[in-house]
Amino acid sequence: MAKNCLLVSAGWLLTAREDRAFYEGWAFLIEDGIVSDMGPQKDLTTKYSTSDKLALHDHIVCPGLINCHNHAAMKLMRGLGQGLNLDDWLQQAIWPFEKEHLDAPTVGLGAELAIVEMLMSGITTFSDMYFFPETVASVAERLGLNVQLAVPIISLDTRWARGSEECLHRALALHDLYRDHQHVSVSFGPHSVEALDLETLEKIGMYADELDLGIQIHLQETSGELDRALKKHGHSFVVLLKKIGLMNERLQVVHAVHLTSEDKAILAETNANVIHCPSSNLLLGSGICPTKDLLELGVNVALGTDGSASNNGIDLLSEAALAESLIKGIAQDASVYRASNALGMTTINGARALGLERRIGSLEVGKDADFIALDTRHPAIEPMIDPFRSIISNSGARCISHVYAKGKPLVEDGICVNTDLADLRERATDWRASKVFPGIDGRAYN
Repeated sequence: MAKNCLLVSAGWLLTAREDRAFYEGWAFLIEDGIVSDMGPQKDLTTKYSTSDKLALHDHIVCPGLINCHNHAAMKLMRGLGQGLNLDDWLQQAIWPFEKEHLDAPTVGLGAELAIVEMLMSGITTFSDMYFFPETVASVAERLGLNVQLAVPIISLDTRWARGSEECLHRALALHDLYRDHQHVSVSFGPHSVEALDLETLEKIGMYADELDLGIQIHLQETSGELDRALKKHGHSFVVLLKKIGLMNERLQVVHAVHLTSEDKAILAETNANVIHCPSSNLLLGSGICPTKDLLELGVNVALGTDGSASNNGIDLLSEAALAESLIKGIAQDASVYRASNALGMTTINGARALGLERRIGSLEVGKDADFIALDTRHPAIEPMIDPFRSIISNSGARCISHVYAKGKPLVEDGICVNTDLADLRERATDWRASKVFPGIDGRAYN
């Protein structure tokens, strides 16, 4: 046995494997951050009697959650532009704020606040599409969770890069820096089809093919976006991406709210992944992704919270509960989807979307020991009848007591272990006091 061993015993173990099973009174052994054995507690406690032990007999244990789309630093913009639809929200609230205030220290503070919130709600891996990604990576490394940097590529000049060519160079440099890193991976993050010219999109596809990297892109989030595509090209942007070779198993399509029948078929036949962000889409008045249709076609659908500015929270379990309810409500049939499937959206489906399913997404021998524990004695769960239902609820995240990544504790007994919360609060308060925020009606408020 390796030196760094931990035997974890669970009251209820949900592995998130394809069989969607759960096991009462099981345990698993962690060696050097990897799950090396699992089975009934009585067998493993006898077999590994000398190991360090973590007894979670009153807890539901499942894989760490995977947030497939976020703009972490936008935690600092929570509440900006409320009541505006997407295009107005961007142009009147978000972009003016970013132009005035965006820099590396601001991104670092926003990312740390967001990551602490993510950890305390059970997220051990997230994908981030935002400026100064090297700063986000540094904070994620320090706090111990995994991040996919969907390095932003946009034609506009920003305080991070001037135009799409510099964005591409920065993405390639970050890929070289984090090649084979245990916590950080890199993908391309073209903001949208409309934010770039076709030549740049084709270049991104070429680099992604050569380097075997993922591509994450906002796509057909609003009806207006689809209308503009049809007017300009005679077909959707989904069709356009297929024509230029970007539609494949490495593509992470974010939102996909407005899809034609042809679009849905293309997503299925090309094995592209869809990242569903239900709260953000509803709050911005964009609509609802047709997840039931996509799932029936065999499309891999994972979940993202989107940024706090358009969600007002970073709670992936609430997203899963909402996604499940939307599927059932639209179908007017409660039998079409189950809580166990919703948990899969937050775990193994997310790992598959990010190309990380060999490492994370389920609790299995040979995979990273990324897991969370929910205390069934919490009033939001008591009495515990169905462990899947107990997790997938609007109150699930508040019951999380432990969060581990690669066998290392990140949250213990509800406390984030790698950051000074009092200091973080003070820095956030000082930052807030120094800013004047643009009101949506042109007035300033602070």
